[in-house]
Amino acid sequence: MNCETCGKKIRHREPNKVRRNKRHFCNRACYEAWWKVNIGRAGDTHPTAKPKYTVICKTCGMEFRVSPYRKDTAKFCSHSCRAKHYFTGSRNPLWNGGVTDEHSRVRRLDAYREWRAAVYRRDKWTCRTCGYKGRAIVAHHIKRFADHPALRFALSNGITLCRTCHAHIENPQRLIRQTPEKVKIESEPHGDMGRAAEMTAPLG
Repeated sequence: MNCETCGKKIRHREPNKVRRNKRHFCNRACYEAWWKVNIGRAGDTHPTAKPKYTVICKTCGMEFRVSPYRKDTAKFCSHSCRAKHYFTGSRNPLWNGGVTDEHSRVRRLDAYREWRAAVYRRDKWTCRTCGYKGRAIVAHHIKRFADHPALRFALSNGITLCRTCHAHIENPQRLIRQTPEKVKIESEPHGDMGRAAEMTAPLG
């Protein structure tokens, strides 16, 4: 019996190992050297590797390789490409005909988030009418968002208000006051509404 790697004759070998193993080695180093060449190879160089087939992704157009059993069914190179193909636009089950308006798209822009954060920092996260400081605040446009596109991201056109003061400015007939238990509709005055009116008056 000879070593599979170096060919050296193996003098002593347990009978059960002789029956069980197809290959034999004289020491651990010879086994590891054989394993690196024959078994430790990855990908197409592996001795048991099956041929790969090249497929073009239907979403991004990139080539990718698949096993034989997937050559007729593989369409996408990744889960993200599959999601873009099946769940974007009119192919999405929740598609409503493209009803997202311009205002909603603008409010999702990074520039809008940066403007809002800048307004909060300038006002120290404090309502400019009643002095409330906390998380229930909004960045309000002094000149209307819809009527003045050029001033949507102007810092001078923003003011920090709490939700209650903001609701009173938007609809003076209904005053929304946030409470820990629930949102209540109140009618009594809140904060300095005269000051809020002055701040929201046209500039200049």
